[in-house]
Amino acid sequence: MLTFGGVAISLTLTVMAAYPLSRRGLPGRNFIVGLILFTFLFNAGLIPTFLVVKDLGLLNTYWSILLNGAVSVYNLLVMKTFFQSLPESLEEAARIDGANDWQVLWHVVLPLSRPILLTIGLFYGVANWNNFFEPILFLTAA
Repeated sequence: MLTFGGVAISLTLTVMAAYPLSRRGLPGRNFIVGLILFTFLFNAGLIPTFLVVKDLGLLNTYWSILLNGAVSVYNLLVMKTFFQSLPESLEEAARIDGANDWQVLWHVVLPLSRPILLTIGLFYGVANWNNFFEPILFLTAA
């Protein structure tokens, strides 16, 4: 159950972050991508992560497992690159037909993105399935 829930949450968050970052009109896009890349290079470590989970009141809950590391920077960048490779003319055609941003994402981009969604979903599934340390750290038997 944690694997499927983790995959669903991770894919949703990754799509919601990668799609806007792939659009040219987003102000501050390069700065945001730079901040995301900074987190890719430097990890906070085990103790700060534990303290954040504890301060949020997520100890001994499944949310501590599902939300910790829900978005992989590598997967986010792969999906962002895939979204950038889609022709902008498809989005423009949908906008001419009266679609808003959500409709473009739901009816145009996501149906064309099945291969990347399945690939990234598989990556997240394997990572969640092999995750054994976080449950030991964040969930106690007592």
